[in-house]
Amino acid sequence: MGEFRSPVHFRHGTFPTDGAAVDIMEDLRLRGLAAPVDLTVTGYDAIGALAAPFLGLTTYRVPVVEMGRVSVDMLVDKIEGKDKEDRSHALRGTLAEGRTAGSPPAL
Repeated sequence: MGEFRSPVHFRHGTFPTDGAAVDIMEDLRLRGLAAPVDLTVTGYDAIGALAAPFLGLTTYRVPVVEMGRVSVDMLVDKIEGKDKEDRSHALRGTLAEGRTAGSPPAL
C-alpha cells in the first residue's frame, strides 16, 4: 500500500472496499491519527468480518443477495429469449453507521 504524504490534506475518505478502509485506518494509527477525530473513513461493501459492528467501520452495505437474484433472473430471461435488448436494474444499498465517520474535522 502506498504511503500518505504528511500532513493530511483531506478530511474524508471513502474507499472501494472495507479492507482498504481498514488498511487506511491502520496507516493513520501508525501516524498518531484516528477516525473520526482527525478525518472520517467510510468503506464499501459490508461483506465478511470487517462488517462486524465490533469494529465500528462506517460502510455502504451492498445488496449482494438481491444483486444475485436480479442477475440470475436477467440471465434466464436473456437465455429464454424474453429480453432482446440489454437492460439494467438499479438496486439500493444502505449505510451501515459505525464510529469512523461523522462531521468532518475543520481544516
